Amino acid sequence: MGRTFAGAALFLASAESAYVTGVDLPVDGGVIVATQVNEKFGTLRFYVDGGDEEVFRLIDAAEQESATVCELCGVPGMLVMKEWCSTRCSSCRQKC
Repeated sequence: MGRTFAGAALFLASAESAYVTGVDLPVDGGVIVATQVNEKFGTLRFYVDGGDEEVFRLIDAAEQESATVCELCGVPGMLVMKEWCSTRCSSCRQKC
């Protein structure tokens, strides 16, 4: 969160901002808004407005982990690519 304010302050203090006039420069203190959460190709897709490197690292980790958890029952599973991509455990795979 501090990087947000520091980045804005450094920019405004630099020569690059010399011609910045009449503009709103939002510095929201780290507010993150989920704009989309869905499944694509059998795994989680999570899109946000806002966030920093740490937020994006956590999202990437969750997306990768979703390929190892059955989307029907939550036990360990694997990505299955048949007619549709899905992540299923061996038990749920046999049911479908």
